[in-house]
Amino acid sequence: MLRLSLLLLITLLSACTSTSGYLLNFYADKQPTPDSFNICHGYSCRYKVKVELPKPVWLERQQIAQAIALLEQQSGELTGIKHDLAKSVKTKDTYGQQDCIDETVNTTTYLRMLQADNLLHWHQVSTPVRRGYFVDRRWPHNSATLKDLSNGQLYAVDSWPRANGEAPEIKPVSVWYSEGQH
Repeated sequence: MLRLSLLLLITLLSACTSTSGYLLNFYADKQPTPDSFNICHGYSCRYKVKVELPKPVWLERQQIAQAIALLEQQSGELTGIKHDLAKSVKTKDTYGQQDCIDETVNTTTYLRMLQADNLLHWHQVSTPVRRGYFVDRRWPHNSATLKDLSNGQLYAVDSWPRANGEAPEIKPVSVWYSEGQH
């Protein structure tokens, strides 16, 4: 009985440290779509909630990402920053390169322009977010944000991980906050 209890304890303690792919095979939808996917909660996917994103909301986020990419391409041509690299870090020659602060300011500017022209129907531009403060062993990082008007959820619109003119990453701020190093 002691051996079984010890084995169970070790299994429980290592639950979130597993790197094997069985988690997706066992818990995840095989072919999730915005119309139908599960969200797990309650530890080890004890509970699953079926989610159906309203199609216009899903499509608008994709369109926003494409609009940001197009605006970056056009601005890059006009300003000489068209060769900005993904995850750019400071080098000797910084002209034309952008860190996450530059990307956050520029992406928020693009989002504000889209909003001012009434091109955002399901989202609203929100205040940029920041994660990492060195003391938490994470490099500081910033991102523009959007608020989903249907449910109030915030989404990070992060252009820094992508090269100039590529669609930014758009993900829930809670997911963005939990990600690793800058």
